[in-house]
Amino acid sequence: MVAVAPIQIAESVVDVCREFARLLLAEWLLTVGVAVVCGDDLGKLIKKIPQDKWVGIRNAASIINRLHPRGKSSERDRQAGSGQEIRPLSNEDASLAVSLIGFLLRDFGWAA
Repeated sequence: MVAVAPIQIAESVVDVCREFARLLLAEWLLTVGVAVVCGDDLGKLIKKIPQDKWVGIRNAASIINRLHPRGKSSERDRQAGSGQEIRPLSNEDASLAVSLIGFLLRDFGWAA
């Protein structure tokens, strides 16, 4: 995924990172004894992270989840309609999402 990041548009990279974070988080939650439902959305999985220990994991997954709507013009329009402008995704946002995937893998103990 890291080799692809520089050549893909930011929205695609963030989309892939969000789905990958969803899959990673679902698997990790199972390893810490938290039941998950197949197909749970990333937002639902984030709410299942145990509150007492995993602040970094919860925050990393939440950032990826919050970046995702920025790539959707309909979401930007909806937010603008309620008086809250959100900027479109940038390449730096995509790089952040990729870095956060690495953070999750390291915190789960699945990468060096």
